[in-house]
Amino acid sequence: MKPSTRAVHTAIAAVLAGALGAATIALSSSSASADTAVPVQKWLTTSNLSSRLAAQPGLAFTTNSATPNITVDDATTYQTMAGFGAAMTDTSAWLISNKVSAANHTQLMNALFSPTNGIGMSWVRVPMGASDFSATAQPYSYDDMPSGQTDPTLSRFSISHDLAYIIPDLKEAAQLNPSLKLMANPWSPPGWMKANGQMSNVNGAGTLLSSSYAPLANYFVKFLQAYAAQGVNIYAITPQNEPGYSGSYPNMNFSEANEASFVANNLGPALNQAGLHPVVLGVDFNTNVMSNFGVPLMNNAAAAQYLAGTAWHCYAGNLGAMGSMHNSFPTKDIYETECSSGIAPQSTAETFIQSTRNWAKAATMWNIAEDTNNGPVIPGGCGACTPAVTINQSTGAITYNLDYYVIGQFSKFVVPGAQRIASNTSGSLDDVAFRNPDGSEALVVTNTSASQQTFTTSWHGQSFTDNLPAGAVATYTWTPGVTVPTTAPASTPPASSPASSTTTIVGQGSGKCLDDRGNPANGTQQYIWTCAAGNANQLYTYTAASQLQIAGQCLGAAGNGTSNGTQVITYTCNGTPSQAWTFNSNGTITNNLSGLCLDVTGNGTANATPVELWSCNGGNNQKWSRR
Repeated sequence: MKPSTRAVHTAIAAVLAGALGAATIALSSSSASADTAVPVQKWLTTSNLSSRLAAQPGLAFTTNSATPNITVDDATTYQTMAGFGAAMTDTSAWLISNKVSAANHTQLMNALFSPTNGIGMSWVRVPMGASDFSATAQPYSYDDMPSGQTDPTLSRFSISHDLAYIIPDLKEAAQLNPSLKLMANPWSPPGWMKANGQMSNVNGAGTLLSSSYAPLANYFVKFLQAYAAQGVNIYAITPQNEPGYSGSYPNMNFSEANEASFVANNLGPALNQAGLHPVVLGVDFNTNVMSNFGVPLMNNAAAAQYLAGTAWHCYAGNLGAMGSMHNSFPTKDIYETECSSGIAPQSTAETFIQSTRNWAKAATMWNIAEDTNNGPVIPGGCGACTPAVTINQSTGAITYNLDYYVIGQFSKFVVPGAQRIASNTSGSLDDVAFRNPDGSEALVVTNTSASQQTFTTSWHGQSFTDNLPAGAVATYTWTPGVTVPTTAPASTPPASSPASSTTTIVGQGSGKCLDDRGNPANGTQQYIWTCAAGNANQLYTYTAASQLQIAGQCLGAAGNGTSNGTQVITYTCNGTPSQAWTFNSNGTITNNLSGLCLDVTGNGTANATPVELWSCNGGNNQKWSRR
């Protein structure tokens, strides 16, 4: 079976301790001394996807005379993070559940939400009813009524629409990542609640009827209760997406005074009476409405008592304005809740960095998944918005786009509960740093220039120097107190990522060599064979990109498999984690996609015994040496 380049390209599992070798790791209670260094792992995504959230040769903080461009100060802390992610729109959930095979659905969900086998998205936005991205390209709410009829008691309220695929996908996501937080909000209430009788807001005619304020508050209560009854808890809500935006898809003309009144007199009291306590955020629009919407809303004491903070989009205004909002209301929180590639004024990396540097507790892209036509979408909706993942409705093929990997540069390494720590920006390098609850630290850097940049990062008086291609984003991770001897230059790759070298790979249990059968064709399963000096079938090159290459092909997991028994085959090199390998200090070789060990099937020792992937168990049939 050949590995599909459209199958799951999940991010690599963290290998810090194993990469350095247990024998060389020492723990200390202070910063690294002159004869030790704090090792640094680097993970890189390039704008052309030649590198996709790929582990790079190791670095280390050492004594370095270079003048730092970036200085990380973990003694200065800022906001605590809620998460990073994107939106599970109706379109996204429908495609994920209905347009891929069961096996690919499972792989895709793992790729999106598993912290170990994927990028571990920890924050997901959920529209309450239709946004512009609806699977049928039609609007819907939880209480639709025939034209001219109303339901002020919400006797017809039902989330049955969401039970088919949205709620199952959200539950699966939460099982994969128990730290996942969900934010929900409506694009429009049911049409009968509005002056135009429709969910659209053409020419701003879709205002909320005065008689609908109390029913809309109850609509939120019923939604939260109904989702909770299905085992899906909503962490945060906003009263309205992009209040006042005029268009033919669902939205509502909702002024600042309207929203303040609704929160103060209806939504807040209704939630309290029902014993519900989600985080309530105001605005949920671009920062260019901050002065005439956000500031007066938070200055309204009656509304502000129920508001934990404000939510912001990236499309107009300056994301730096969120910092001004924090300065004006330092006890209130900031969240960035929507930004879509295809129409955003900056890159995804810049959106996440600028947002979190300006106090955002969460950073959010728009659709998790769309089809090859950037839909399905309601006419008049955003046909130029692009997703993290593209799903071909006809074939079920999955394409992981740049946003998937860039989101992963944050979500995989910065977990909920992490605190932002101080770091400075430098020229065309933009960055942000965090300390995780386990004490590990992460620095995310993007190069906004058109040329490669070399830079030095300083921390606790030591530093490392690295370079970053144009448009690339890198995440650097380290753990204070974990050190290695500085017997080799800091730039020397660790044992798991040696410089490119050609070698034979000998099984310790069999004494025989890994062999490609002399067959350069895609899909050739590797086996063991009696070692012979100079046998080209047994000469593998281990590259700085952690690939095992032979005859111009790369070793990989068949079908990007992650289960025991997956065949190990050669295939055209494609830069995916299933073709990356880690040599560990205990003699095992692990696949970076699955974390499984290179294993001789059935503990075999005979010529032509195939190799496969299997759970690491310490057996000699999983131990190898290079000669």
